[in-house]
Amino acid sequence: MNVAMSLLDISCKLQLNWQRPISPFVIGIFHDLCKCDLYKKQADGTYIYNVDADSRHGIKSLEIARKIMDIIDEEAACIEHHMGAFTEKDKWKAYSSAVQKYENVLWTHSDDMYSS
Repeated sequence: MNVAMSLLDISCKLQLNWQRPISPFVIGIFHDLCKCDLYKKQADGTYIYNVDADSRHGIKSLEIARKIMDIIDEEAACIEHHMGAFTEKDKWKAYSSAVQKYENVLWTHSDDMYSS
């Protein structure tokens, strides 16, 4: 929720252009859906890391988001690449290409870092 609210705020302050006005909220809410199964609840109510969880981050979040609602290409790029260069080196070129195509990919990554 912090990312959603902050991304809405910077979008307004910086007058970012989005293909859909709701995109900052959609991206902010959905960008970390991948974390939903990263922890398992134990019988005592505590949680442990789920070593069997799907470890893909942005792309897994995007796949889950697409099951919930229609995600347009700009939103997809922002969700998939919200980790920026904090991912495997072989993904850096795709991140750079996404930023060139949709400048809001960079703002999404920056805001995710700022919010955390």
